[in-house]
Amino acid sequence: MKIQIGIRSILVLVAMFAVICATYSWLLSKTGYDAFAKMPPLFVPSIRMMEPGILLIPFVCLPLVLAMIGLVMRASPRPYTILVFFAFQFAVFMIDISLWGNGIRLICVMLLSSLTVILEVAYRDLPKGQLVAGVASLLVTGAWYIATICVCASASV
Repeated sequence: MKIQIGIRSILVLVAMFAVICATYSWLLSKTGYDAFAKMPPLFVPSIRMMEPGILLIPFVCLPLVLAMIGLVMRASPRPYTILVFFAFQFAVFMIDISLWGNGIRLICVMLLSSLTVILEVAYRDLPKGQLVAGVASLLVTGAWYIATICVCASASV
């Protein structure tokens, strides 16, 4: 079986790689300097909420991201921008998400990449499974937001 890759696909993948590299350098460039004060709190975390908020990442986000990978790989054609979203799921291992870190930058980047996934799925008329992956990326971003608020709030206690 011969696999053919078009020029358009190569150009899009190179552009996605450039966006990922540029955003990673922005995330790693410097600390956010009191990111918690700049983050719009949609809720005020309490002491009882801190532990469930932090446990969202391993027990909600990780299974959801793995399900998204399976969903995206099964259907064809795939959205290109989902690669950007998946790339930023690994950014948490490299940046400082703390009271003084870049948590707000990571949330903004993940929100923008989630929205671009949904826009690409709608623009290219991709299968509904890809739209489910786009909505799931918004859910993952929301869980990261809650966890980041809880981490920052627990650091300031």
